Amino acid sequence: MKNPSYSMIRAASGALLLLALPARLAADNLPLTPTLDSAASLSGPPHSRLSWPAVPGVLYRVRKSGSLEQENWVTRALVEATATTATWVDPESPGGRAFYEVPGPVAEVFSVQPTVLSAAGGMLTLYGQCLPAGSELVFEIEGQPPLVLPLMPGEPGSYRAQVPAGAVVPGANILSAAVRDDNRVVILDIRE
Repeated sequence: MKNPSYSMIRAASGALLLLALPARLAADNLPLTPTLDSAASLSGPPHSRLSWPAVPGVLYRVRKSGSLEQENWVTRALVEATATTATWVDPESPGGRAFYEVPGPVAEVFSVQPTVLSAAGGMLTLYGQCLPAGSELVFEIEGQPPLVLPLMPGEPGSYRAQVPAGAVVPGANILSAAVRDDNRVVILDIRE
């Protein structure tokens, strides 16, 4: 069963791989068929090895479950692609039926530096991925109007936002932080 955005493959070991691919990958004419096979182990039984089309520098979550029930999926790894194909070997041998899922990459913020806003202002760096062009960082600060900062791409995997001097009152509590797209729709909440 296969369509342009979703593939399912069964390996010889009986493991099943589900792969959701973003439309962007399909548009780049990357192969849509993921592979799942057994990798030889020097010290024991074979392990499952997954490979999928990828964008270099993007992080992909590898999820595993013993069933297809939604609540049973566990993130097993966060794999950074270094080429147009990413690969991961499950360190656990498949002790029975196993299902794998590699969802397409999503907008994420992994960390923000510095972690404290200064009344003197300064540059914030967000480490993340897949934030759309024109995104903004929005802070809800106690007793102040929302602080909206345009995000600019930085080094690969990072985004920058300039905090103006005096934009933050010393000692004020940050109630929430989020990233919204150019349509002012919140695409993710930042919890740090």
